[in-house]
Parts: sequence; structure tokens; C-alpha cells
Amino acid sequence: MMQRWAKALGPVSRLAWQTESMVESALKALGGYGPSRVFSSAVTAPATIPTTNSQGAAFPDDLRSTSGLGKGDSLGTHTSKWLSEGEGPMEMIARVPPIAVKEKVVACRGGQFSLGHPVEFIKVYGTTEAEPAVCKYCGLRYHYDGDH
Repeated sequence: MMQRWAKALGPVSRLAWQTESMVESALKALGGYGPSRVFSSAVTAPATIPTTNSQGAAFPDDLRSTSGLGKGDSLGTHTSKWLSEGEGPMEMIARVPPIAVKEKVVACRGGQFSLGHPVEFIKVYGTTEAEPAVCKYCGLRYHYDGDH
């Protein structure tokens, strides 16, 4: 009966009929579970969160899997670990004076080979010490000090 209707209605309904029969055969292969059993299953959370790893070892002071907040180490925010004291990276970069270059384009590598950032070519022609060109990766500033 279904095949006759699918043939009469055209290729789109034949595709729908084939898809429906594939789903039915897949459900039979799963051992007779109905669609409600296969596609909607209730997920329940455990009553308590385990404090051991998969081998059973417990690490009560291990903060690797948590944010570390509220664990008795006086961290109030997630950034307080590295921004609590001293000057931050932006202040350190601001202390470096702009670098004077004689070329019109400078290649900023941001440090040693594997420790730096990708090579950034910066046009410095027309910049001054008061308004230098800034590397978008490391924040180093460059200004043109050549002949205009």
C-alpha cells in the first residue's frame, strides 16, 4: 500500500518512504526498542560529585579540574592569580620606548624564533615618536627616523 502511494506521488515521497523504512530496519536491528526508547532517554546527574580520578586516587587540594575559586586559597576572581600584584604586561610594554627605524617598513618578530609571534610587517613611514605604529601581537612601538 505504501509503495503504491510513493510511486504515485513522485520522487520526493519515495525518498521519504525509503528513509522511513531505513529507520524502521535500524530500530529492528537495535533489538526492538521503539523510537521513544531510542531517541529520548532521561539523563540523571549523580547525587554527589566524585572527588577521585578514574583509578580511585583522591586529590583534595588539586585545582586542575576546577577554577580554584572558593578553595581556601584566597582567590576572589579567575584573573587574580596573575593580576594580583606588580605591574601587568601592558604596563611593562608601555615602559619600553618606541623603537626608531630608518626603513619605511619594519618586520616585528616579537622575540626569539619559537617564542615569538608570527612576523608582522608594519609600515612606519609617516609615524613620529609621539604617534608610533604598534605591533598588534606584542605591543612594541616603532617610529620612522629616516630621511623624508
